[in-house]
Amino acid sequence: MYSNMKALVIISVVVLLGGLLPEYVAAQINGESIATYISQDSGNPSENYLEYGYKLATTLKLLTPQQLARVFDGSTNVQLPRTVNELLEMDDINFEGGSAVLSQAATEELDKVVEYLAFSPKANIRIEGHAWYQNDRAQMLSDQRAIAAMNYLVGMGISVDRMEAEGFGGTRPLVEGKRSETTANRRIEIHVVEGE
Repeated sequence: MYSNMKALVIISVVVLLGGLLPEYVAAQINGESIATYISQDSGNPSENYLEYGYKLATTLKLLTPQQLARVFDGSTNVQLPRTVNELLEMDDINFEGGSAVLSQAATEELDKVVEYLAFSPKANIRIEGHAWYQNDRAQMLSDQRAIAAMNYLVGMGISVDRMEAEGFGGTRPLVEGKRSETTANRRIEIHVVEGE
């Protein structure tokens, strides 16, 4: 019985990874969705597969977005993460207006990046700083935000050779509007860059 269940789980994961489930458009890679897919294929309750689903999701999250794209070979309906922030399901890393000081909440989120990089020794990252407006001051502030995050990661033992930092000022806003409505723009995003 155990070998039959194991075979069913392997087949279900192959189906999931092969993108053969078009009705699950933009599905997220998480334990619940994996357990649901396996459950629907097997006819058994999804609760039976939650632990396995969480373990598989954790393993998949150790892959870079580029590695995931290669695994899925472009033939999947699973929504691949655009940033490390999305990959690790991080909370937003935002800043107070006019500040490049990392909050305690921000450093807790950056600790997830430390763990990810420890488990992904070939992954290199680009830290992008952003501001809510566009001028010379905003450009400098966004550079400082990216550098603050990079300095924190260096302090946590990540080699500076694995990172680059770049500020974009207000050129890539997430939201438009008045200053009070644009807190989300005062942020950092982290992207995996292909290693050599």
